[in-house]
Amino acid sequence: MRLVEGLARFANRQRWPVYYFALAATCFFSIIVPKAVGPWDGLYDHTGTALGADFVAFYAGGTMVRRGEASELYDVYEEIELQYAIVGEDPEGGGAFFLNPPPYALLMVPIAALPYVPAVALWWVLGLALLVASTLHVVRAVNPDAAAPIRPRHALLFALGFVPTQIAFAIGQNTFLSLALSAFAFVALRSGREVLGGALVGAMILKPQLALGFALVLVVKRRWKAVTAAAVVTLSLIGLSVALIPEAWPGFLASVRGTAQLVRGLEHDFPAFLGLSVPGALSLLADWALPRVVDFVGPLLGIGILVALGMYWHRRPWTPGSRSWDVAMGATLAAGWLAS
Repeated sequence: MRLVEGLARFANRQRWPVYYFALAATCFFSIIVPKAVGPWDGLYDHTGTALGADFVAFYAGGTMVRRGEASELYDVYEEIELQYAIVGEDPEGGGAFFLNPPPYALLMVPIAALPYVPAVALWWVLGLALLVASTLHVVRAVNPDAAAPIRPRHALLFALGFVPTQIAFAIGQNTFLSLALSAFAFVALRSGREVLGGALVGAMILKPQLALGFALVLVVKRRWKAVTAAAVVTLSLIGLSVALIPEAWPGFLASVRGTAQLVRGLEHDFPAFLGLSVPGALSLLADWALPRVVDFVGPLLGIGILVALGMYWHRRPWTPGSRSWDVAMGATLAAGWLAS
């Protein structure tokens, strides 16, 4: 207890913003600025990372669909070859991988119609716009009073300074699309617009593991309007992709096991800690010695997290708009990362 009290005094209300932005500045000037102004070899920076990093995989996925090559969407070797044609050969001999479901590839088709560099620039602009819109939308919903402790402009500064925000921009991730869907679904459910909230949850089929928290809560609390809306949107997006690129689905379904192995670090030297989950952390710690134990215990831990959350929500009342609901729902949204 004394240790906790000491830490509380050390990181008090006046000090912690200083620490926060000191860390943000450290990340910005040690990672973002060197990548921007450092020497470039074509589209590769001084660390051997392509401009846009992970965005290369998204762009390649959209390009394959545009070319009528959706059957090769989850063929690692074909995708790497295409990525090298787009940005040049990786000095490290690696590359990114398109792992999202086929509807996401359809989403990338209009962006992939642009040349690569303008497409990256547009991706960053869209990401910034989604970050700003999501942050302001949530803060204004949770703190409608202009004199509330958390003001929109302050929240936006903290969001922009958040180290994972900077890294997501640097590596061209699709984080901000997931953020927007989660944020607007949260506010819709909070305000009682369950059909809209469910529809936004259904659109998270683009990165489905992130919808686990929402799906769990809506089913346990029997919010059937939201569940129905989510199912309709999900099935519609799946149906659209089946109609337009049916050849992509066999490859995606066949790749699921391989993707799990990839994230665990058993193939392609992919760092398992990027899984950012309880099963991922277990694999990082024990895969080298006890891979069969990880095979069994990892999924059980993920299921255990979901069961515990389900039991919690089964007991608590459905009180959207209350502070306790906000905190509980916000914490539950992490279930997708923790359990998958």
